[in-house]
Amino acid sequence: MTQKTLPANIGLDKYAKLGFHWQGTVLASEFSRLIGEILQDTPLSLTVDFIRQDGILWLTYDVKGTLPVSCQRCLTSAQMDVSGHYQMAIIEHEDQVAQIQDQDYVFLSELGNPTHLPIKDLIEDELLLLNPFSFRHEDCELLTDSVGEIEQADDDNPFAVLASLKSKPS
Repeated sequence: MTQKTLPANIGLDKYAKLGFHWQGTVLASEFSRLIGEILQDTPLSLTVDFIRQDGILWLTYDVKGTLPVSCQRCLTSAQMDVSGHYQMAIIEHEDQVAQIQDQDYVFLSELGNPTHLPIKDLIEDELLLLNPFSFRHEDCELLTDSVGEIEQADDDNPFAVLASLKSKPS
C-alpha cells in the first residue's frame, strides 16, 4: 500500500484479509494529544503492519526518533527516545486472549467503530504511555548552588513540653 500520509483509520473488512503496510515519516503534530506533551514538532520514522496471523489480528509498528520534552528537574529541553518495536493484538472474541499469552491487546469492541481500526490513535496512545509523568535527563545536573545557603532547622523536640508536664507534681 503506497500512501503519503498515515491514515487515521483502516477498514477492517478489507485489510483484515489483505493485510496493511505503511512506511514513512510522520510529524509529531499529526498526533493531536502528543503535541501538547512536547516542546516542538519533530519527525518520526514509522513502519506499520496490520495482519491476521493464526486467526488473530496484529498491529505491529516500528518507530524511530526522539521527542523534545521538558526535563522536570532542571526545566531545560531533553530528548526522549521513543524508538522501538511495538506489537498489539486486536481481539475480536474473549477466547482469543488465551492464544496471545502475555502480549499487549485491545478488544475490538472497545475501539468504538467495529468496521474501522483507528491505527493513528492506537499508535499515539502507545507514544503517550512512553512519556513518564516526570521526565528528566539521565545525567541531569541541577544547579543546587543557585538556591543559596540552607538554614539549619532547630532540633527541638516537640514532645519536650509533654515530658516536662509529666515530671511536674499535680
